[in-house]
Amino acid sequence: MKWILGEDYCAMGREIEELREEISHIWSLLKSPRRHTASGHNDTMADGVATVVDLEKILEQKINEYGDLRMKVESIIEQFPSVERRLLRMRYIRRFTWLQIANRLYCDESTCRRMHRRLVRKLNEEA
Repeated sequence: MKWILGEDYCAMGREIEELREEISHIWSLLKSPRRHTASGHNDTMADGVATVVDLEKILEQKINEYGDLRMKVESIIEQFPSVERRLLRMRYIRRFTWLQIANRLYCDESTCRRMHRRLVRKLNEEA
């Protein structure tokens, strides 16, 4: 299995965050006093609520897919020794920067990147 799975996991996490932000933004627009108009107020509110309901259904589906993908990523990460597991979890699950990872592993960024490249190469060879 190619390590694209880890990248997919990160991308899906960002997509979920963006969808949550969009839902929040629509709710704030619906609650805004500036939104009120002389005509069509109820239709606008109903349309907005319907949009939020639809987006929340999509969000729920994505969260379920995200959980499934997390389990796949976790099963791949588990095959490595402790330091490598920590690096992969920090990079893909927690989405840390290289500097944050380096600080937690007590090494420099270039060492983390080298270790990461080696792990990804190994995962891709096993595919």
